[in-house]
Amino acid sequence: MPDSARVGDTVRVVGSGFGAARGESSVRFASSAAVLYPAWNDTFALVVVPADAASGDVTIVVDGLPSAGV
Repeated sequence: MPDSARVGDTVRVVGSGFGAARGESSVRFASSAAVLYPAWNDTFALVVVPADAASGDVTIVVDGLPSAGV
């Protein structure tokens, strides 16, 4: 994941255990959830930074459980 991104940028979040399909999972930029996910699999997600994104931690929420913020 880049150190910073702008609204509308597509960012790649890398990790593990995201699940093969997004389902109800999400990526949050501070308190704002992304709505556009061009790609998602168990080890990465491509996510478009939402218009209401704020500066702060980025977290992945899978099965209702948030990751540690990055």
